Amino acid sequence: MSIKTKQTFTELLETIKQLLGEEGCPWDKKQTNESIIKYLKSESQELIDALEKKDYPNICEELGDVLYIVILISSINKKEGQFSLEDVFREVNAKLVRRHPHVFAGTSYETEEDLAKQWEKIKQQEKHDAKIQIAPTNNNKGNIK
Repeated sequence: MSIKTKQTFTELLETIKQLLGEEGCPWDKKQTNESIIKYLKSESQELIDALEKKDYPNICEELGDVLYIVILISSINKKEGQFSLEDVFREVNAKLVRRHPHVFAGTSYETEEDLAKQWEKIKQQEKHDAKIQIAPTNNNKGNIK
């Protein structure tokens, strides 16, 4: 990542921090996981439309809108003590490394079909492992360990 990319990303994070701060935007500050869903759907559809049309300036704009929503959702959840943007980065990085053993673990596959089968096997194992991590409590609610 270039220094310029890091600088502009830091600027974006600071802008969003200000929007969510004490003197920030009332609309941004009142958003919740639930309220933001309709905007995520709308912006995602606008991105899909731009991709299908190969409308590159609009793709850039809509990617920015989706990125803003990702950061906003992460900020909402950090405030609620659930997870942070850094957690999102760590999770997606770990997932990419796990799902690409042919790149990161020296595993090789003879065909793309073999690679696709391994990808599905890894995804199924992840789902299985996630179910094991949820343990029932006395009130019958699951708690993630």
